[in-house]
Amino acid sequence: MNIAKPQILCLDDEPKNLKLYEAMLLPNEFEVIKAENGPEALELISKEKIDLILLDVMMPGMDGFEVCRSLKSDPATASIPIVIITALSDKESLNLALQAGTSLFLTKPIWVLIWR
Repeated sequence: MNIAKPQILCLDDEPKNLKLYEAMLLPNEFEVIKAENGPEALELISKEKIDLILLDVMMPGMDGFEVCRSLKSDPATASIPIVIITALSDKESLNLALQAGTSLFLTKPIWVLIWR
């Protein structure tokens, strides 16, 4: 039996951050889907079954808060967990993230330990 790998959408306008997420997630049996802006991510989500979203906030055009609000307001995507990973660390940003519907708010840089 072939079991599908969980699909994680990584949304960040910095290619080096996308490579970092990919390097952490691929060896741990996750499928990584990458997007560099909000509209691209929303289009991918409409076509793929996404299990988790790692979302940057500070991006040109549509920021991460807008992406999060858009996804949480749509019944088809409202249940997808969203982890905001941002360089912002102020209370106002945390409050905006919570109001937008994020599941978790992490401040960059993050250090992730993954056990196998």
